[in-house]
Amino acid sequence: ELTDNPYSFCYYEDPLSFLEDIENKTAEVDVLFLDIKMPQVDGYEVLRRVRTNRNFAQIPVIMYSSSANTPLIDRANELGASGAVTKTGELRELAEAVCSQIRTHIH
Repeated sequence: ELTDNPYSFCYYEDPLSFLEDIENKTAEVDVLFLDIKMPQVDGYEVLRRVRTNRNFAQIPVIMYSSSANTPLIDRANELGASGAVTKTGELRELAEAVCSQIRTHIH
């Protein structure tokens, strides 16, 4: 599903590298999918920093979590997340959810 769309994707293994790229203005981001649980810096902190960076503050940020826990999603929304996708373990379901969020937030 993702390969059938005209979108390009960039994957960061390390959230600190992404934060460095947005500070240096080298990241090209139209929509950000952000896992809540990551090494070194959690998704909430990355979201907070994105929202306080004037060059990236307005981009849609979709939080990605293995939990549909309402307090986790509420916290993400309070910090300015545009939406949330729950990990299901099914790649097809994830691809459909990601494409839906992209269509909603960039068009």
